[in-house]
Amino acid sequence: AKDAIVLIENLNLKSFLKKIENSHIKISYQELENIIKKVKARLYVLNKFNPIDINIENNSEFFPKIVKKKESIKFLLASHPEKNFSICNYNLKNCEILKLTDIEYFEILNDAINQEFKIIKKKLRSNDHMVFLFNDFSQNKKDII
Repeated sequence: AKDAIVLIENLNLKSFLKKIENSHIKISYQELENIIKKVKARLYVLNKFNPIDINIENNSEFFPKIVKKKESIKFLLASHPEKNFSICNYNLKNCEILKLTDIEYFEILNDAINQEFKIIKKKLRSNDHMVFLFNDFSQNKKDII
């Protein structure tokens, strides 16, 4: 995180925006600046984080916050080829496929990548905590987590 912070702080936003625009992505300078601020804030948090050793074989230790709130957490899995989402419960056994227009799919995808979840929560009328996972569904859902 420390190295990434240095890289971002030395980033020339105007030059970076030009590269983004050359990739045919439309974003304003203000939007880019806001995204960079979010990334930097998250990197500062990660930089202060002192991870503890966790026994991965015991999921309750590996995902302690998720286990405590498992009834109110939904996993949002994006399937890019089909342009839809699966909304699944904690153990990925109860999933609902959300069919969308292309525009809706990309709006929700952008919202999920930014960890906002405002659009999907409004669409689902849900206050559940969301965790975003990108998946092309070429593999079984059991292999994701």
